[in-house]
Amino acid sequence: MAKMLSQIATIIRGSVGGVTFTANQFQQIIMRAKTSPVNPSTTRQGWIRTALGAASQQWNILTDPMREAWNDYADTLQFTGPLGAYSMPGRQIMVGNCCFILYCNNFLAVPLVLDYEAPTAPGFAAYEVVKTVAPAAGVGFAVSLTNSSGLDMTALVERSIAFNPARQRYKGPFLSSTAVAVPTPDSTSALIEFQGLQEDAVYFVRIRGCETETNYRLTQETILRVVAEAYVP
Repeated sequence: MAKMLSQIATIIRGSVGGVTFTANQFQQIIMRAKTSPVNPSTTRQGWIRTALGAASQQWNILTDPMREAWNDYADTLQFTGPLGAYSMPGRQIMVGNCCFILYCNNFLAVPLVLDYEAPTAPGFAAYEVVKTVAPAAGVGFAVSLTNSSGLDMTALVERSIAFNPARQRYKGPFLSSTAVAVPTPDSTSALIEFQGLQEDAVYFVRIRGCETETNYRLTQETILRVVAEAYVP
């Protein structure tokens, strides 16, 4: 693997002649030998593929007004990448939102019912507070969420593998086997614990939520760095 900084090669991506080009968070171009993609066949990976297929197929049968509503909603969302702020088309937002909800339904006792209508409120949903706290027992950490959005929400939380303390950044993939979906009604807080971990090791945790009433807006993805610690009474 090699790194490259160049004014004329800042946006190259993909594979050419057996070499794959990508970029890290510092906008450095990463070059490495092209490899065959990993295709895990775990139960939860199967859930993701099923949800993605269902959401993608649904876009094809939406009415024109429904598609236009998703395009209008997509215009209210702003994302940030290595090259600055950008937006995405309505189809990608619709498929992403609905795929996320369909995947979460595999964890919920009462599944969310999708009508595939675009959200009527602009922008992302948001939790008031997202933070990591000390574990209540054993070795690990906990994630605390506070929902004061005015609507009930559901959070999907998952962690990474253990890293040495020098690790500062992480982009994934995360361990789908650790994922949990947690209902967070309006004006409540939730605590999600990860125990049995390696003390003083660094972990990264990813949190994303969705409204569970009418709009089904998603929050932006939050990734937190945390050091696993032992419970202290």
